Amino acid sequence: MVSFVVKKYKVTQGLAFSRGSTTFDTYIECNGDEGESLTVLFVKDHAVPGFSDVRAKRGTSHASKEQFDWYVDLLRNETPVYAIVDGNPKINGLQTTHEDIGQSEYPDLADWLEAHPTVRNAIKWDNIYSSIAYDEWPDRAKAELNDAFDLAVQLQSIALTDPPPNQITQGDNDQVRTLLKRDDAWPLYLAYVAHSLAVEIMGWVNWSVVGYPPEQLDALFDSRSMFHWNHDEQLFEIYLYEHGVAVPSPPALAYEFLVEGNLVADGHLGSIARLLDWCRWNLRHFMGNYEVSNMADHWQYRGFTPVSRVIGGTVYAKKRSAGQKHHTSGCHGTVGFLRAVLRTLNIPVAYRKAHSHAVPHFMSVNRFLSHGDDPYGKLSKSTEPFPAEDLLIDHATFQRWFGPGVPDGEAEDNVGRRVVELAVEHPPDWLLWLHCKDKKANRPPENSLVFLKKTDGRSGAWLSRYFSMEQLKQKQLWERIERKIKQRGGCNKIHPPTY
Repeated sequence: MVSFVVKKYKVTQGLAFSRGSTTFDTYIECNGDEGESLTVLFVKDHAVPGFSDVRAKRGTSHASKEQFDWYVDLLRNETPVYAIVDGNPKINGLQTTHEDIGQSEYPDLADWLEAHPTVRNAIKWDNIYSSIAYDEWPDRAKAELNDAFDLAVQLQSIALTDPPPNQITQGDNDQVRTLLKRDDAWPLYLAYVAHSLAVEIMGWVNWSVVGYPPEQLDALFDSRSMFHWNHDEQLFEIYLYEHGVAVPSPPALAYEFLVEGNLVADGHLGSIARLLDWCRWNLRHFMGNYEVSNMADHWQYRGFTPVSRVIGGTVYAKKRSAGQKHHTSGCHGTVGFLRAVLRTLNIPVAYRKAHSHAVPHFMSVNRFLSHGDDPYGKLSKSTEPFPAEDLLIDHATFQRWFGPGVPDGEAEDNVGRRVVELAVEHPPDWLLWLHCKDKKANRPPENSLVFLKKTDGRSGAWLSRYFSMEQLKQKQLWERIERKIKQRGGCNKIHPPTY
């Protein structure tokens, strides 16, 4: 629970405020000295769900429109007025005394799971012999989940080693694998299930897992979405082509990263877009390949990429002068990162292959990237960037580009196609710089760095991969690039992008 003195407030009538799919035209924003925020929304229907984010110290409460004058009078004539933001949004509101109302009650976990069988049935642990559903768990295991949940509702966690020790012995030149012993895999799984249940039960996001289809619930609550029992090794293995090249961080760490970075929106699509935009400006593709020594050089861990170290940043051992960066292990690592981080908001993400590459499937909105690397490539970044949401393609496009009937060569050619399409619609800084190089070398469009993969030994943008010269001329690409350059002050003001 957060309690703060309302230091300023703003009354708004007649302007739309959206909370999920509901729009309000009358509301009062109350703020504290340290960025705390409680917005009182005046509604006809008190069944509208509330919202709390205790870590970010912000939330909403609801009141009937008939109470509007009373609230305005309270804020104008009473001092001090205290705002309450609680893990249970039903507690949120304004009061004139600073009484300690204590931690709000939350339901008994066993009772809640009994009342929500679809969620309960999705909780499965991949044991040594078979996958065991929650109903079949021994009492000891259920008690451990209860303990983890009691901590999760307080934004705490059971003890975890991060990253968990990789149990497989690997040579420097071996292709990296990551296997965990049960004493590390089981607590990590429990922590994620407990966190997802806390997010749901305490109302920390403006959506609910109740009603998710089985495959989306499995992505959040089945341990096989994190790792599989490897009978040969007698350990739990994170598989590249199913989980991505990533070791999940403690869920509270990933959740804090999202909240403090203002990456949580009112819905799934908005939250996904905000995280993709963070990836655009922060992630850096790693150097080299998936050899064990190279992974250690980047993340100081002889295994898959630890998500916590992507969030916090690391120094690449072979280029220490570059300083600390948010390195990601390519498309396979980025998909694993997105899966681990978004599940802390109960947004399920699946790993999908696109030829030999990886793409995320944002299951709840049925959208994909055309390549896991799309957000942070040179074509995605610009002084005037396109919305990150535009990176996403729909299911029909994914099937057309990567579906089961698409030949391997064609599917490989379509990897990363979406960012090229967006670059033609919104020429990024890199295209402007390439065009200036073309002008200086007197290269015509047909032989330009903008159009071709390589010209005169220099790498180009390779728009010819998906567009003919006629198509680009019809789109007036070069005219639009020229206009942008002119607006910037000419080619002498255009420099090679450094991000």
